[in-house]
This record gives sequence, structure tokens and C-alpha cells, in this order.
Amino acid sequence: MSESSPLNPGMADDGESGDFTLPELVDLALCSPEVGAVNFNILRILLHNIIEKLGIVDQKATLNDLQAHQINVSLPLPKRTPKNTSLMLTS
Repeated sequence: MSESSPLNPGMADDGESGDFTLPELVDLALCSPEVGAVNFNILRILLHNIIEKLGIVDQKATLNDLQAHQINVSLPLPKRTPKNTSLMLTS
């Protein structure tokens, strides 16, 4: 039975994975299939790779009240109080 890929939970690692440089992932995310188009799946993979390589998986981002409100409105997360406006940068 195939295991899930760490960057693509639920997706089996079928041996067809490839190694890409981070600049290649940037190009795939932002220039494929055409310049200006954004592949958000590849962008997510790129950002997770950068976070892991920098060793900041457990780093917290402090958001101002407006940013925290935008997160609360756009995502179905538990309600956050103004005192608790951090967003975990973990996968």
C-alpha cells in the first residue's frame, strides 16, 4: 500500500515523483501554462519546501487586527479573540 506524500496528504507516492529545484517550482507555479497564470497547488508545495528548508515550521506569524479579521472571515477556523491573532505556519 502506498504512503501519503508529506506535501500532498492523501496523495499516494507512486514512485513518479521528481526532484525540482526551488527556482523550477517558482517557474512552474507562476509561469505554467502561461505567464501570469498561478498554479496554487505548486505554489503551496514551494512555500512548504521553503518553510521546511529554513527550519521555521513552528514559527508563528503575528497578525494585526485587520489581517486576523480577514483570516476569520475567509476561513472556517474557530473564532479568534483580538488577543490571539497569531497564525501557525505549520503544515
